[in-house]
Amino acid sequence: PEAPDEGEVRPGHPRLDGNLQASLAEILLVSGQAAQAEATAQRAVDLLHAFAPTQAYALAVQAAALLQLGRAADALVVAGAGMAILARLGGIEEGESLLRVAWAEANLVAGNAASGKAALLQAATRLEARARAVPRELRIGFLSSSPARRRTFELAEAWELTRPESVAPVDAAGPAARGNAGVASKN
Repeated sequence: PEAPDEGEVRPGHPRLDGNLQASLAEILLVSGQAAQAEATAQRAVDLLHAFAPTQAYALAVQAAALLQLGRAADALVVAGAGMAILARLGGIEEGESLLRVAWAEANLVAGNAASGKAALLQAATRLEARARAVPRELRIGFLSSSPARRRTFELAEAWELTRPESVAPVDAAGPAARGNAGVASKN
């Protein structure tokens, strides 16, 4: 059989194909290809309409891509749809940190400072709770291994939201030196 074209999805496997598309979209996002990430995430969202937890992950990636593209209003709608799924399910296996930070950042960029700060504080608090379940010697790795987790704490720092030092990632250089200046800084 012929190899499928890039981005082509096989019929009959929407959960698998949607999950693969969501993962590909996140890879594209991290590699700076926001437009391709957004389109790929949209394909994943469409495929995953019957698989809410994975669809929430795809929505998270799409919202983050929209933020990178400067489309905060669209990101707010997409992240809001993902947050509705998260609220209904109580949690998702993959992409929860990304969804929470995208929701917070979309609110902040859209000018909803109070909602954005509340969402950001909730995202950081959730990460802290998850970190407490990780052995102390592995916490820094847990908190810093994900761009979404790092972004959560960078934004929390930029907005002067506090977090317990017992679980905070340690990086003497600080967020500005990491080259990830925030789109949604309070300044």
